Amino acid sequence: MSDKDRRLGVSEINLVTRHLKLVPCDEAAIQAAIADIDQLYGLESVSYDSRKSRLDLAYDATRICLDCVEDILRKHAVEEASRDWEVVKRGWGERYLMHLAVDPDNPQRLGGR
Repeated sequence: MSDKDRRLGVSEINLVTRHLKLVPCDEAAIQAAIADIDQLYGLESVSYDSRKSRLDLAYDATRICLDCVEDILRKHAVEEASRDWEVVKRGWGERYLMHLAVDPDNPQRLGGR
């Protein structure tokens, strides 16, 4: 698909997809959040899979950040199912993770250096 076929503000080279697992909640709240998210400049698509309780997003990463989406979800009292990635995602500024390993004693724990 070329940039001409994309929504306004979305460039193919900056397109990212995200899948957010949500806590099951009122369908009306989820639909209201989706309607608000769909108005964001730079959003390509947003959909909700009720069987998996998963919000699927495609957007231009130079125009939208995941924090904008999370703010809208909070506004509508829609919660993410897991915040385990929060420690790495927030507070790192411009740094990035180079190495990631699974703890051999606890496969639910990830570590970086």
